[in-house]
Amino acid sequence: MKSQACLLLAATSLFLTACTGVTPPADSLAENVHGETPAAARLDNIPGIITDAPPQTEQDAKETPALIWQRIARNFAFSHLYDHPRVAAQKQRYLQRERLLRVTSQRSEPFIYFILDEIERRNMPSELAILPFVESGYYPMARSRSKATGLWQFTAQTARQFRLKHTCCYDARYDIHASTMAALDYLEELHEQFNQDWLLALMAYNTGPNRLKKVLRSSADAVRDGDYWNLALSRETREYVPKLLAFCAIVADPRLSRTLLHPVADAPHLEILETKKRISPGKLFKSAGISASELRRLNPAMQHLHYPLPRGYRMLVPHQKTELVSLAMERLPEEPRWYRHRIAHGESLSVIAVRYGTTVSALRRANKLKSSLILAGKTLIIPH
Repeated sequence: MKSQACLLLAATSLFLTACTGVTPPADSLAENVHGETPAAARLDNIPGIITDAPPQTEQDAKETPALIWQRIARNFAFSHLYDHPRVAAQKQRYLQRERLLRVTSQRSEPFIYFILDEIERRNMPSELAILPFVESGYYPMARSRSKATGLWQFTAQTARQFRLKHTCCYDARYDIHASTMAALDYLEELHEQFNQDWLLALMAYNTGPNRLKKVLRSSADAVRDGDYWNLALSRETREYVPKLLAFCAIVADPRLSRTLLHPVADAPHLEILETKKRISPGKLFKSAGISASELRRLNPAMQHLHYPLPRGYRMLVPHQKTELVSLAMERLPEEPRWYRHRIAHGESLSVIAVRYGTTVSALRRANKLKSSLILAGKTLIIPH
């Protein structure tokens, strides 16, 4: 993205140096491709991930229902580039890491249907549904060494630009719905900035639009000839689009997608419920009879189970449990517009205000304080 944040997920060197120009360790998945080396996000011990699942047999493939990969492949816009030598080289690297392909495709299962739906609604290339594989390995809690986070690897600066809120108890960069909308907004904006050229928009998403514009100004001949493969960009940016297209080439091949990728059905795996009042996530889980871990897996932006969700919050719930959660939302009383905070040693009102995404004046009003003096051990009311 604009600040070149990136993510290094633990798995293998398959996704190579999308961002750094430095060969990653053998246990890395991919750099997030925004110009800096990401921190490792481990593939092992992630709930719901089967890391050693066997590939499908031919008989399995015949019995498998329609898969999301088939639907994605029908709307690819750049299939004419899949045979390019740069793309073919990246594809061969992917094919040497079959286990990794299956793990990351399995991890995408809850989210990719929703993401593809939104991409199709906007009439964008379906290759963009594959972009989180390169960005984060479809790991919602991915966090890079430069602190870019989430499926789409937003940094704090770009998150502010697209109004992704961040408080002590909520980080919209981890919010699947909010971050997806913001990422697609950003890609549409880049598409417009670069003369409706999606390949340039993707490069700009990686290296930042200002840097790319500077390179394009000094490479007029390449731009005129449509040769974007040899622009004077960093190695990670030059490899970014080939890596994306190489993964798409695997998706586009029915034999490879059915044998190497997890069989994600072309059906919704989740529903989006909008809260009509302030609700405690912890109480909601208990009332609906659903484990907190299950809903937190789909809603990683919720970082405090007892801090109320605001009205209008879009919660992702398992498709088959939508009615349970919806009924629980109706039954629960509205939470008060405050939260209690026990003051720790060394804390000031300004520090606490930043932590909770509020202001010193709001804290003083809520607690009827005549000054900013506070004492450790006392409790503050935090307006929500």
